[in-house]
Amino acid sequence: MAERRGTPRTDLSVACTLRRRTGSAISVRTVNVGPGGMCVTTPRPLAIDEVLDFDLLAGAEHVDGRARVV
Repeated sequence: MAERRGTPRTDLSVACTLRRRTGSAISVRTVNVGPGGMCVTTPRPLAIDEVLDFDLLAGAEHVDGRARVV
C-alpha cells in the first residue's frame, strides 16, 4: 500500500491522554507524530470519524489539541 500522508512523521513514544465528549479519558502511547497527525496504541478501539481532545506529555513539553480518528 502506498503512503498517503502529506507530511512526514517521526517515531516517538510518549504518554498521551484522549478525551471523548462523554465517558472516561483513555491513556495511550504515541507510535509516531508529525504536523499532520499521529498514530497511537490504545487499550480499546476508537470509532472512525470520532473527534477527540488530546494531551501529549513529553517530559516538560505539553501539546494539546483536537483530532479526528481516520
